[in-house]
Amino acid sequence: MPTATLSRRATTLQAARPLKALAVAAALVLTAAVPARAEPLLLIGWHWGEQDQWVGGRFPGPTDDVAFIEREVRLTTLAGAPFAATARHVPAADLFWVPGSQLSAARLDRTRVDMRGGLLAVRGAGAGNETMLGLTRIHANGPVTPSVMTVVSPGEVRFESDSTIDGSLDLRGHGRFVNAAGSTMSIRNNGIDFDRTGGLTLFFGASLTNRGTISLDDGAQIGSRNPDPSDVNALRFENAPGGSIAAVGTLPGGAAITTRLDNAGTVSVTDGLLTLSAGGTHGGTGALPAQWLSGAAGSRLVLLDEHVVTGTVHAAGGPGWVAVGGPFGAAGRVTVGGGGTLLSASRMEVNSGGQIHVADLGRWRTEAGSFTIASGAIEVQAGGSVEHHGDLQLLSSFTNHGAVRIAGQLYGDQGSAFVQRSGARLEIDAGGSLNLTDCCTGRPPGSFVQEGGSTLVNGLLRAGGVRFESGTLGGSGVIEYTRAFSSAVFFGPGLTVRIGNSPGALTIDGNLQASGAVFDIEIAGSGAGSFDQLVITGDADLTDAVVNFQFIDGFLPAVGDSFSWLEAAGFATGLDTLTVSLTSDAGTVEGSINNLGRLVIASVTPVPEPGTWALWMGGLAALGFVARRRPKPR
Repeated sequence: MPTATLSRRATTLQAARPLKALAVAAALVLTAAVPARAEPLLLIGWHWGEQDQWVGGRFPGPTDDVAFIEREVRLTTLAGAPFAATARHVPAADLFWVPGSQLSAARLDRTRVDMRGGLLAVRGAGAGNETMLGLTRIHANGPVTPSVMTVVSPGEVRFESDSTIDGSLDLRGHGRFVNAAGSTMSIRNNGIDFDRTGGLTLFFGASLTNRGTISLDDGAQIGSRNPDPSDVNALRFENAPGGSIAAVGTLPGGAAITTRLDNAGTVSVTDGLLTLSAGGTHGGTGALPAQWLSGAAGSRLVLLDEHVVTGTVHAAGGPGWVAVGGPFGAAGRVTVGGGGTLLSASRMEVNSGGQIHVADLGRWRTEAGSFTIASGAIEVQAGGSVEHHGDLQLLSSFTNHGAVRIAGQLYGDQGSAFVQRSGARLEIDAGGSLNLTDCCTGRPPGSFVQEGGSTLVNGLLRAGGVRFESGTLGGSGVIEYTRAFSSAVFFGPGLTVRIGNSPGALTIDGNLQASGAVFDIEIAGSGAGSFDQLVITGDADLTDAVVNFQFIDGFLPAVGDSFSWLEAAGFATGLDTLTVSLTSDAGTVEGSINNLGRLVIASVTPVPEPGTWALWMGGLAALGFVARRRPKPR
């Protein structure tokens, strides 16, 4: 291969052999359409069917200071030096691709790559860890002749400082492309010259790892094409810990990531729209969580397809939204997987096509001050947990197989339903509420159904209809239904009611239908507040119910004591059908329920103290000893 030398101030071409006039003329024709530049440039061309090279400051002709690559050129050394060394002698060197051109190189340093069609191939040299260095501006302006970079495994192309992609750029091969820490890759769709979409596309198993910042504007996107869908290792886009993907100024069209994303860094929308349409995984550590950030009012980060939270994810930001599913039924699902934690500190919406699933050992926590609106379904699977400290407007179903604690406000109306399954646990803290009545639109209320599991109500539980069919119920809060849509709170025959918090009062605001239900009532004294109470502001039907009274903390009542465990403002029916039992560790207690629903004590037999038992048993033993020594009568 001929060699050439390069001088920073060179204005003439120096080559190992003279150029034929035809080659010069061809080069001038090929470069005629390329805009002129003031700085020295690198020019590479094709000469008489052979590979040839030109390096110069000013190429003769009307297109001075233009670099181009024509047809096929494979350049690895120039003037006996590595290509990187040569490029360092050409300040702000430009490489200009024409359609069909190819270049095989190791490094580019402080280079503007103007790719209007063509191929840049980085081959595995040495250890195969190849690097694209410096201030590299990638311009891929031709939608008809898209530009391509190819890296061969285990090779690597690394963008180590700021890069700009205008138009379309394809990354191909089974190697890796890296946007290094501290560098910003801007993918822009600025509409200059003609309408186009700014984009970066992964092909044929290429992977892209972002350790710096990737910025997308309106219409820009990152996508993929894979001819072999069975290749599970293909087309990986990774936002590494510390990496940032940011959409800036993307309204109204928005930016998009249409390939699967493995995110351990930050995905943010400053003042526009960013759609992650192909799903992915998300998670960092407690010290360095992955983040979903929304900025200005109206901005949205939209999650479509299946997104799995594998570590810690913090959803935060300003008045913008993190949306699961599209607004017109586009499907999206967030699964908080085993060991995953989703912390919601700002605004989230689960659209009609969206779902949130909290899996076994997964955890979702909404912080105080957060707001979630759910038109799509929420499900907590067995072993999963939700702690809700903010506001959640429920317009769909919330199904609990795991553990849910409500310390904030969960509210809704028509279309909302909270379903408690077997084995699940629901806690409503004092000050917290699950309120599925008319919340904000004047529509009919939602419903609450417990099919099994346990519920502890220390705050407010209110719905159009409230049914506890099975499982357990406890707490010292208030349960209420909407009288226009239901006639009573329903306690099924499979329900056990353990009122209070040892002891306490549970209030039913309205009527109670509790045929066949079981009530466990604890009594620690005869004074007010010393025993459990069921307070009903309406009527109570207790037909065939079972009431188990347990005297605790060593308390033993006196004969004639009465306990108003049932306080019904209306009529209490079925009292004569109750099955009543009384237990105490301090003695035997007998009593009955009178026509007012009060427990009246009829008899009490204390159990002797342990010392008394010892003396009594010792006395019996002494009597036996004396009896044995008494001489038999003659």
